[in-house]
Amino acid sequence: MKYRRLSSSKSKKNSMIVIRGLPSIFIIVGFLAFFFGARGAYRAYDSVNWLYVQGVVTSSSVHEYEYDDSDGYDHEGYRAKVFYSYSLNEISYIGNRVAYGALDSEAYSIVHRYPVGKNINVYIKPSDPNVSVLEPGLRANVFVFPGIGLLFFTLGCLSWVFFPRAFATKK
Repeated sequence: MKYRRLSSSKSKKNSMIVIRGLPSIFIIVGFLAFFFGARGAYRAYDSVNWLYVQGVVTSSSVHEYEYDDSDGYDHEGYRAKVFYSYSLNEISYIGNRVAYGALDSEAYSIVHRYPVGKNINVYIKPSDPNVSVLEPGLRANVFVFPGIGLLFFTLGCLSWVFFPRAFATKK
């Protein structure tokens, strides 16, 4: 069986995909993760200034889900599902966000704090009453998603600059 050597133009094209493609993916994914994570962090920060109205918890339960870790082991996770209703200017709304950055490990604690029928303060964004939260303010874990996004974005930018140098052929 004979093997043909790839032409230099085809080889160059393939290496350009690696040189520019991989960093581009990191840059795009990093930017999106940072953008949406930062938006959530800003909302958490801003939520302490939102007005609040009275609401009532309409549903409160813990949902179990399964996931595989990187070693292939099955694990169970728990997520609090709390729904509440509130009204503003005679318009009814339904919300489900307890806090920005709430952890799955808090699921049972959250459901215990918000039983069905409980009267609650619902903090709503003044410019968009559809956006609401029960526990306003920042939590440390709200910075994880934008932090990972910033890391991916930075790695992508560095790769964009240094990959061509690493793959350059010496003459």
